[in-house]
Amino acid sequence: MNWAVQKLTIPPPAPIAAGMARLVMENLAGAWSDQTLQEILQQPTSFGFFTTAQEQVVAFILGRYLAEREAEILAMATMRGYQRRGIARQLLQTTLIANAGRCVYLEVAADNPGAEALYAQCGFVAYDRRPQYYLRTPGPRVDAVLMRYAPEWGPEWGLESE
Repeated sequence: MNWAVQKLTIPPPAPIAAGMARLVMENLAGAWSDQTLQEILQQPTSFGFFTTAQEQVVAFILGRYLAEREAEILAMATMRGYQRRGIARQLLQTTLIANAGRCVYLEVAADNPGAEALYAQCGFVAYDRRPQYYLRTPGPRVDAVLMRYAPEWGPEWGLESE
């Protein structure tokens, strides 16, 4: 199914921000707070996309521009009843198209193999780890897998093609 992906305006309208905050609490509690989300949504370097169903935000992706040719995905969340329907893939692909020519970075918890597989299927490559980065309560800390999408790596980046 093709979902209607909408570009996030920065700052977003209150109902969209509230829907995103709900998804943060549902999916990213402990890693993100509502205050963190609201601060990012006010920054002019932020960008994102979202999709709605039945007049509520059911998924979003949020990032920021780091430099002229670099961007970072900060968060992606999908409402539980809408997961595994291709929405996250569509949001990710839309983000990559919108950031054509940029290297896009993200990190994913090592205990989230589904997300890591999705990112790999969309062209991201793991390049490093941050040991014990994510706090899990209860439970031990979890590594962050650092990934990048850069289909045009080459001499102009100061790197050899991979």
